[in-house]
Amino acid sequence: MRLELIHFLSTVNEEHVMRTVLNNLNAEGMATLFHHLEYASSDTKERWLSQFNQMMR
Repeated sequence: MRLELIHFLSTVNEEHVMRTVLNNLNAEGMATLFHHLEYASSDTKERWLSQFNQMMR
């Protein structure tokens, strides 16, 4: 597990940054992001999943 990735996910709050990250991930990168979100706080997980859901609409 990469603690740097979990730290990044936890500290990013800007929606445009989260959308940019999500838009630039391939399937493997997206799977890695979701895997690491399981180790982040519930607030972090909710924030990222909310952005992901908005993109999928």
